Amino acid sequence: MEAVRLIPNRRMTPDEVLTHEDLYSEEQLLGESGERRRVREGGIQVGIAVVYSFDLAEFPELVRRRPNLQRRAFLLVEFKFDLDDLSGARRYTKARFEVGLNTPHAIAHSVWPQSVTTTVEVEKARSFAVKADLSLGSVADGPSIDISSERRFRYEELRPIITSFGAGRSSFGWTFTAQDGQPVIPGGRQTYAILELDRDTPTALGEYRTEVDVARRRMGVFELVELRPPCHHPFRIQLTDRSVTLEPLTEG
Repeated sequence: MEAVRLIPNRRMTPDEVLTHEDLYSEEQLLGESGERRRVREGGIQVGIAVVYSFDLAEFPELVRRRPNLQRRAFLLVEFKFDLDDLSGARRYTKARFEVGLNTPHAIAHSVWPQSVTTTVEVEKARSFAVKADLSLGSVADGPSIDISSERRFRYEELRPIITSFGAGRSSFGWTFTAQDGQPVIPGGRQTYAILELDRDTPTALGEYRTEVDVARRRMGVFELVELRPPCHHPFRIQLTDRSVTLEPLTEG
């Protein structure tokens, strides 16, 4: 029987973190000065992506015969991010994690999880695999290709609500939303995408973008704070050794 790669429900360790960003809001100070101050509302860590390449020889002949397939490369990529614990009377209500690919002809062929809103969808999404059409899908939907133990996955824990966006496009990601008045719990998240790009591409370039909503309680009432960090985090995936590094910002 094919082994299953368990996706643990835990925070990232320091050596798994690619970058960390504090999330600030601004508020007006009392008095006539008109000054504003920055208030730290939370924080987010982006993890080092884990990259797996495909050998098309391991796929069925019908897959290998797809038009133009020999000119394309496919990578299975695990994206990770982690929400910091909150101080005071605050709670996360939404977190959006977006990946934008800046390499020509590069797209997200498939993403996972896709949609997790009910307990039934939680169980369906927890176990998934690479399918014969080179997409990610629930194991319950049909047999996966027996490539290796790294191609079958199971979440140790998965919480709704999760919605994905951007499959088939160069910009894609996931939104984690509070359900039934419950907060989005701080901690690690792992998401997956199969990237499709030209086979002769030596390096895939992209950037991470995040958006977070925090509710903070004042005078017994929760007020929504929308945090939209202006800084994007460029990264590169070196296809020769599947390494992932931050791309240094240059002065424009």
